[in-house]
Amino acid sequence: MKLQQKTKKSLISLCFLIITTFLFSDTISFKANSMAGSIGENNTSTILKGNAWIENEDLELFANEISLRGDNYDFITATGNISGRYKTSNFAFSCNSLEYDKNTGIVILKENVKIDDTENELSATASVVEYDKNLEVATMQINVVINHKNSVCTGTLGIYRKKEQILDLSGNPKIVRDSDTFTAQDISLNMKTEEISLDGKVRGSVVDKKEEKSSENQDAPEENNE
Repeated sequence: MKLQQKTKKSLISLCFLIITTFLFSDTISFKANSMAGSIGENNTSTILKGNAWIENEDLELFANEISLRGDNYDFITATGNISGRYKTSNFAFSCNSLEYDKNTGIVILKENVKIDDTENELSATASVVEYDKNLEVATMQINVVINHKNSVCTGTLGIYRKKEQILDLSGNPKIVRDSDTFTAQDISLNMKTEEISLDGKVRGSVVDKKEEKSSENQDAPEENNE
């Protein structure tokens, strides 16, 4: 009985600490199937398990498990079926592992990462993505595939500058746009103007759209008016 009362008091104190911590800096809401944690001078942590969800003024996050650490709960880690979004920048993501540092505004996404910038018609997949919320820059690594309008961009490293609408690709980069293909050591795509810049060992193939259309018309079967 005493142990149960002590546990309840600890949970109440823990919830109160979370609420008051963010009351003076950033309001946070949370829910989960279960919660556990510890309060200490150098080790304050909270773990939310089962359908875990947290939300503050800018970030909303879902996962199987979410852990909050630090004096002001500035460090967040999550695992399993993660999905989230930055509400102010229309930037959404999903993955299996996440690390977030509220002080730097940097989130690291790992394992089956997908990001969506719905505002600018961009979606991408990669093994690892580091997103700097303050600069609005996403650095994508390994097996990078980026879709933007009618362009499919691939490479080992992709740096997407959301504010400037610039995508830089390296590591065997390639852009396929309709029937056209471009490869080089480094490729830069201006998403506002659709201009492509190529540097180093430039190669490509461009299909004449007029000839392609003419060929399609010639190959089309004649209508039978009988």
